Amino acid sequence: MHANVRCLPLLLIAACANAASEGPVMTASQGAIGAVELEARDNDAAGGEAAPTDRKLIRTAWLVFEIDDDGDERKQLNQKAQQVAEGFGGYLATESASGFTMRVPADQLDEAIAALEKLGEVTGRGHRVSDVSRQHRDLGIRIENAKHLQARLRSLLEKAQDVKEILAVEKELSRVTLELETLEAEMRNLSRQIALATIDVRYEDDVSPGPVGWVFYGLFKGVKWLFVWD
Repeated sequence: MHANVRCLPLLLIAACANAASEGPVMTASQGAIGAVELEARDNDAAGGEAAPTDRKLIRTAWLVFEIDDDGDERKQLNQKAQQVAEGFGGYLATESASGFTMRVPADQLDEAIAALEKLGEVTGRGHRVSDVSRQHRDLGIRIENAKHLQARLRSLLEKAQDVKEILAVEKELSRVTLELETLEAEMRNLSRQIALATIDVRYEDDVSPGPVGWVFYGLFKGVKWLFVWD
């Protein structure tokens, strides 16, 4: 550990002993903040990249169902989808006449998609994976650093001897506490996104072309055959 970190207790004691002098608290607080910044750089250098087996991934999938323009069919599909979600330990986050959004444990995503595809005719599908390993690691380091600084400021507050010193430390402690709460909220939200994958399902009306529509449909199929063979 750097020499500045080892000298931190001496800085804190000196700040309290010289309460009558001008601005002793801010000097001690700045010393604590500097020590935390040094630790943050050390932790960041030691952390390195996340191992391939420890990646933090956010998985999102989407499906398009072709259905008749029937409100009852949509309602039934929503009810069946809710049963699928609960069967995999998840839930429906949103639902409407145009589709729904499902959250399921990330390790159950493929199985949940397979179960949903059995509910109707799927005309479109997709899957996206976002690697947030670095974001998760950096956020964890910032939280630990904020906790260390918060503890040091509380210790400094216990040793404060006059009103000016107390108010200065309390102001800095309030700022650090608010920052810590914000970081922890971000971590909880990120962790939920990692733990629970998202499946977005959209309903598409089954439209039958009219006489002229069939002509253009046949023309499209013929042109496609000239360039692409299935």
